[in-house]
Amino acid sequence: MDIDEIQRYVSLGRNKAVCVDLKVINHNPVMVRSVTIYKDNIVWIRIRSYGYDEGGQNFKKQYDTLTNLVIELEEYLDTPIAEWHNSTKSGYYPGNPLQDDSKQTLADTIRRIPEGYINSKESL
Repeated sequence: MDIDEIQRYVSLGRNKAVCVDLKVINHNPVMVRSVTIYKDNIVWIRIRSYGYDEGGQNFKKQYDTLTNLVIELEEYLDTPIAEWHNSTKSGYYPGNPLQDDSKQTLADTIRRIPEGYINSKESL
């Protein structure tokens, strides 16, 4: 993925958004974290029960530039933009969480969210 692909999805895509990270957090109950970029340099980090599209914890932040957004998300995801996976395009959803050996609690996941995100009950 690159900045041009993000710009295309947030300006021309059906939902004006692109999900750049979607992964299982092996926790009881099993949780999935998604990181989605929207137009106007807005990012939503959502933590939800595996298999559900609603509920859970939602964190939102607006960045002054797309470049600053990418820099902070590269650090947060510990992955360069070139290795981000466009789940919006592929329709990818993580496999069976019981087969994932990574152990990360919900509290650990929330603690790692960068500064400035607001825990939001707002939905899109």
